[in-house]
Amino acid sequence: MQMPRRFAINTNQRLLVLVAVLAAVTLACSLTGEQATPTAAVSSPTAGSQSGVTLAAAAEIEDYYAGSSIFFLEEFADETYSQDEYNTPGTLVFTVPDPGPRPVAVESSWCADSLDLALDDWQYMQTTFQINGELVGQEHIYFDQWETEDGDGCVSDSILINAWEPGSYTIILTIDQSVDLGDVPAGEYIWEYRVTVP
Repeated sequence: MQMPRRFAINTNQRLLVLVAVLAAVTLACSLTGEQATPTAAVSSPTAGSQSGVTLAAAAEIEDYYAGSSIFFLEEFADETYSQDEYNTPGTLVFTVPDPGPRPVAVESSWCADSLDLALDDWQYMQTTFQINGELVGQEHIYFDQWETEDGDGCVSDSILINAWEPGSYTIILTIDQSVDLGDVPAGEYIWEYRVTVP
């Protein structure tokens, strides 16, 4: 089953949207007997290794998103969270016992009533990624913008992990939002992924 790259909640309010594939979809696949097929890793001389993982270069991620089934790290986590929990400053922890052999994305997205509004709001957010305490370089962070079928506008920052060495990893996505945006208060939003690769 091929998953859409993103989903958005259709409301008239601005929403902080962590792009994740819902557990219900995974359950539906298991109930129908379908299995997600791993995709081939992106390989390029511009990809880099950091703290035991191989990261795609930002320039490669757009091509990957356009041509492959996308797997997000949240898909493999034991925990799930509500939209209200994502929209509350603080830390959300995701325990990932095994992400498998496929490339996986970690992404933060923001959607608003229009692309112009989403871009305007995005200027008040600073996104950083860390792997085992090491900051991910800008050359591995892909910025994207798009419009939904309903006319909402969305923007995102993401990284793509192509491969893992066996071990334990802590991946931290931090969003520092400097002002209140609609019902989403200013503050620091931290999504901590605790990953074990056998």
